[in-house]
Amino acid sequence: MVELASRMVKQMKDKKLIVEIKPLLVVVTYTIILGTIVLNYQIVFGIIGTLFGYLKPLFIALGIAYVLNLPMKAIEKFILKRVNEKSKLRSRVRGISILITTILVLLVITAFFVLIAPQLIKSVTTLIENISGYVQNLVNQITAFLNENNINNKMISEQLNNIAKIDWDDFLVSVGDWLLANSKSIGVTASKSIEQAVNNFVDGTLKFGGSFGAWITGIFISYYLLSSKEKFIRQARKLIAAIFSNKQAEIIFRIGKQANQIYSSFITGQLLEAFIFSGIVLVAMTLLKMEYALLISLVILVASLIPVFGAIFAMCFGAFLIFSVNPIQAVWFIVVYQILQQLENNLIYPKVVGESVGLPGVWVLLSILVFGSMFGLLGMLLAVPTSALLYQLTCKLINYVLKKKNIEISELGNIEKMESEEG
Repeated sequence: MVELASRMVKQMKDKKLIVEIKPLLVVVTYTIILGTIVLNYQIVFGIIGTLFGYLKPLFIALGIAYVLNLPMKAIEKFILKRVNEKSKLRSRVRGISILITTILVLLVITAFFVLIAPQLIKSVTTLIENISGYVQNLVNQITAFLNENNINNKMISEQLNNIAKIDWDDFLVSVGDWLLANSKSIGVTASKSIEQAVNNFVDGTLKFGGSFGAWITGIFISYYLLSSKEKFIRQARKLIAAIFSNKQAEIIFRIGKQANQIYSSFITGQLLEAFIFSGIVLVAMTLLKMEYALLISLVILVASLIPVFGAIFAMCFGAFLIFSVNPIQAVWFIVVYQILQQLENNLIYPKVVGESVGLPGVWVLLSILVFGSMFGLLGMLLAVPTSALLYQLTCKLINYVLKKKNIEISELGNIEKMESEEG
């Protein structure tokens, strides 16, 4: 009996010891794992990169499905309002919505290649063919400006004369010949034998085929995801609920819902705003008979997808093109562009996009710079909604911690005790 009691006391002490050292064990385990990852980061990143490479079609499918889901939802909602609940057509609404969305996307692509692409090629060709005249005209305009303002700078005049004497047509031909010759030398150096050249060709073909195949596979998977999106969302929620506790799962669901709202509103708003603004600029430039109206409008359409910096780049690009032909018209372009942008920012954007994503201006600039340097163009496109989500989650976490500590920060920055609910 005494022996049994001693065993029970020992077991209780062992359990108490385990409970006490458990947090320490967790910290030590995480430290070892983190240290291993840091010391072998190249291998870890290589494994992650390989894994992401295998899952590339799935990520492409998720991206395509998410974007196509935005117009598909609107079309599906429109049809459901006009179809009787007892109608057999109601069960086919999803398929009809996907079909209409696909047709709209194909129409946009077809319109680009049939209507816009030839005009775009024509504008670029004209620009290249007349580049000598544009440069000469630009030099003459600068020289005239210097003379009118009695600015006599020998160095500037010499540099302008040197630029004016350059045969830009021969220069472009020389650049093309140099690139061709350089590419040949690189090819000869890289392909020391016919076998190696064939291997390089096959390797490049396989890489292109793999990328093309990933996109084709992703497109087909995206349609499968769209057709049964409720089912997949439910399965994902079940998996999360099975892995995490109820409280943790609810937090993840709330974050997911918030992320979906931010990304969907941002993508839809930016696309609509880009099309509307580029269309307005195209109409204004056409009415004012400005040069390169279509080319500049297309640049604005693409650049407008990037907040802040996109609009600045588009304006500078358009002003530079027009300045080479007509400097006075370039000034008018900047004035018209600024007026239209102010009109769009204050009247059109609030109506189309609605409420802001909730990110202060300084964080918008920082997010674009940071994400752009890390992930390139894709990072710049997704910088604002991603930063907005992180910003909102951080604010909620800070407010939660302050509430737990029963303190608040006054407008002057002082720490104050929160008043109790009873008081």
